[in-house]
Amino acid sequence: MTQSELYSIKIFKLNPDSEEFDEIDIRGKQLFETFDTKSVLLFVDPILSTIWLWHGKESNVRMKFIAAQKASSVRDKYIFDAKINAIEEGNEPDSFKKFLGLYNRENE
Repeated sequence: MTQSELYSIKIFKLNPDSEEFDEIDIRGKQLFETFDTKSVLLFVDPILSTIWLWHGKESNVRMKFIAAQKASSVRDKYIFDAKINAIEEGNEPDSFKKFLGLYNRENE
């Protein structure tokens, strides 16, 4: 993944206090630094027209529920017709790994 592609990725973290998604600034960070097993993250994937809703293993049911309710508002702001895919930590599909540049396309 090129630097410009990396910076075009939008990543949001569900704030448990405000119950809203806050955008994460990933400039100068490694992408893996954004993952927190207690968090719910949302990734905007303009290439596959997908919203990835990632649930950390230790995120609670309440946060997952709130995230599912709020994900459509983020989707509507960035990619109106995007599909929302909920995924669990440790069970990420290859298409999500490819999106993040963690899976080599040659392995298909």
